Amino acid sequence: MVCERYEIPLIIVENGLDANDVCSEDTKFHDIYHIDYLRDHIQAMREVIEDGVT
Repeated sequence: MVCERYEIPLIIVENGLDANDVCSEDTKFHDIYHIDYLRDHIQAMREVIEDGVT
C-alpha cells in the first residue's frame, strides 16, 4: 500500500535496542525494557501522525 501510494520502494529496517538479555531460571527472557522501548516508540509515531506527518 505504501509503495503504491508514494511510488517509492519500502525498506524495512530494525529499530532496535541494544541491551544485555539474560535468560532467567525459567529459561525465558523477561525483557520488559524492550516492551517499554517499543511502546514509547509507537507512541511517538502516533503523536507525529496526529500532528500531521504522513
